[in-house]
Amino acid sequence: MAPAADPKRLQIMQAAATALRAINGGSTYWYTVKAASVQLDVLTTLLNMPSTNLPGFVIEASPNSERVLEGGLVIKDAFDFIVLGRVDVDGSASGDKKVTAGEKLAHDVEVALAVDERLGMPSLVISARTQPAEVIYDAGTTNAVFVGTRVRCLYKRNYGQP
Repeated sequence: MAPAADPKRLQIMQAAATALRAINGGSTYWYTVKAASVQLDVLTTLLNMPSTNLPGFVIEASPNSERVLEGGLVIKDAFDFIVLGRVDVDGSASGDKKVTAGEKLAHDVEVALAVDERLGMPSLVISARTQPAEVIYDAGTTNAVFVGTRVRCLYKRNYGQP
């Protein structure tokens, strides 16, 4: 028999994935993301993601974490997770197009995760805030642009509970 609830960190990363899946163009976002384009599976690599699923994202836990005991069995945990994204530019692989695509994707990630600082989980999450994104442009002839951002998440839970 499985435990009654998923671990809190997993729930938080799933909520972040839901926020990224909500990137839907319009007047708020530059891109539109398909549901299948956001993965928690670290074996999914952005290099192998089909171009039909781009822009695409992989979310993974970071080893960075901190814990503060707040009295009794209440603890406040801080942990980081990383959002890695990829988009391909249309047409030629010019530097201007890559810079533009990368900065637009970084914008969309930050906006999607900032819509609700508590990721729709107000009883659990205190805050989830993105750190400045890093945009990596392939210097070769491919059209791939990669974005990475660390998200620092603070949440409370009872000690010994998932």
